[in-house]
Amino acid sequence: MTACFPKPSDPVEAETLFEMELMSCRQCTLVQIRDTPSPAVIFDENYPYFSSVSQTLLDASRDFSENIVAQYGLSERSQVIEIASNDGYLLQNFLRMGIPAFGVEPTPMAAAKARDIGVPTIQDFFSENLAKALVDEGQQADLIVANNVLAHVPDLNGFVSGIRHLLKADGIASLDFGYLIDLLEKLAFDTIYHEHHCYFSLTALIPLFERNGLEIFHAETIVAQGGSLRIFAKHQSSSPKQAESVRDRLVFEAELGVADGRLLNDFSSRVIELVSQISTRLRQLKADGAKLACYGAAAKGAMLLNAAKLDAAVLDYIVDQNTEKQGRLMPGVRIPIVSRDVLESHPPDYLIILPWNLADEIMSQQKDFAAAGGQFIIPLPQFRIVDGAGIDRLGPV
Repeated sequence: MTACFPKPSDPVEAETLFEMELMSCRQCTLVQIRDTPSPAVIFDENYPYFSSVSQTLLDASRDFSENIVAQYGLSERSQVIEIASNDGYLLQNFLRMGIPAFGVEPTPMAAAKARDIGVPTIQDFFSENLAKALVDEGQQADLIVANNVLAHVPDLNGFVSGIRHLLKADGIASLDFGYLIDLLEKLAFDTIYHEHHCYFSLTALIPLFERNGLEIFHAETIVAQGGSLRIFAKHQSSSPKQAESVRDRLVFEAELGVADGRLLNDFSSRVIELVSQISTRLRQLKADGAKLACYGAAAKGAMLLNAAKLDAAVLDYIVDQNTEKQGRLMPGVRIPIVSRDVLESHPPDYLIILPWNLADEIMSQQKDFAAAGGQFIIPLPQFRIVDGAGIDRLGPV
């Protein structure tokens, strides 16, 4: 899989490819990819992801901010620090409530956009050394937020230890990440890519946090990213006993076979069968004369299209709201990425929603497309066709 979005003028051989192999540790149960490119290669100056393009994420971030401020009594005397703060989509909520906050974000474009909306941002990769440097400058947090970043981290121990250093004695750390159980049960293989080094169960995370002086005291599931887990941690010396939510989830994971590897037994064969079904159905539609395009040049979309070998011969274009992606190509399959204007001027018969976890938001935005007779295809976790009347079908008929 490639690391960035090439330009049409870039030769095919210039694309950087990495092997993709998933492994599971029999001792600690951590699931991870074998080949892990340097974060500096992936999150470079051309990294084009902005959280604020999704209204679903904006709404969820506002709700999270308001709830956690109320729950833990944060005020103008508190300090919030977000790790991998992207374009400031979350921290702007705390600042609007008068709560001091700043972010740590490694990608130049996202950090610049955050500063443009008034969110103080340090452009750097978070690490134990950076955390210690911030503490030396007098910075410590009442709340540390790290959403959808833990999977991106090659040095997990250093990352969690950095959180411990940066957290006040009675501070709270909140982390969201894709949940291994949802990934496996939904066959969400498209969330396995080189930005994500690891895929977490609570069983694997408990000893990681304990080893670095933190205790996970609460866990809850959220629907973001197709199925995520949110954990809350504190210093071991100040942390309350594990909540029932943690104990129950550990029992649940044990029953599913996380510890002994049973949960992974048939994952590969099921994914191969699913990819074949998706490819066959889309190619049949194309053979029948239908025009096909996609919405959302997300990383998970790149994985799906490359796995199914669906290129520009099958799919005309990919619509994306992010102007930094427009005019480029989807890596590997080299399908043009275009603005929504193209969807209006050259509408397809079927629009495939690649970020399927945001399908409801995208279909709501594209009511004109549906009203004109266009149909949506949601490829995962179950192949669905949704027509303008909102009627679902499980596949081409």
